Amino acid sequence: MLQRIQSLYLLVTAIAFAMLFFLNIYKVETTTTPVQIISMSVTTVTVFQIDNPSPAPPQFRVFSFTLNLILFIMVIVTIFWYKKRVQQNLLARLCILLNSGLLVLLLLSTDKLKTMLISSAYNASYQAGIILPVISLVLLYLASRAIMKDENLVRSADRLR
Repeated sequence: MLQRIQSLYLLVTAIAFAMLFFLNIYKVETTTTPVQIISMSVTTVTVFQIDNPSPAPPQFRVFSFTLNLILFIMVIVTIFWYKKRVQQNLLARLCILLNSGLLVLLLLSTDKLKTMLISSAYNASYQAGIILPVISLVLLYLASRAIMKDENLVRSADRLR
């Protein structure tokens, strides 16, 4: 099961989705007083004020959290469907579609966060978490190609009998 290259691609994709729960996607630091640092991840948006040492309560982001959790579970299920190559490929392609939606959702939410800032003086930067859906998209594509390659190999061996 895990000795197949597509299973390794899917395993690395599952690890990337799991890491996305813990890494920040976007960070904004205002340069006006009071200085605020706003960090956004898949699960929360945290506002931290420099003048006030206790951070504001995080706002829970239901849709992106749910979509990331669904993708994580679907990739794990896809790994264990190695005997059903056609269904495994369909599930991998569905994961590609949902991952594209997650990436668009994350980019749109970072843009919305920028427009919500009243102050025009701020430093904004993408964090390491925004790269993970892109890496996952490439790995899911490679896994889908490898699954189809295996399916074609099995079909050609069936013709030889």
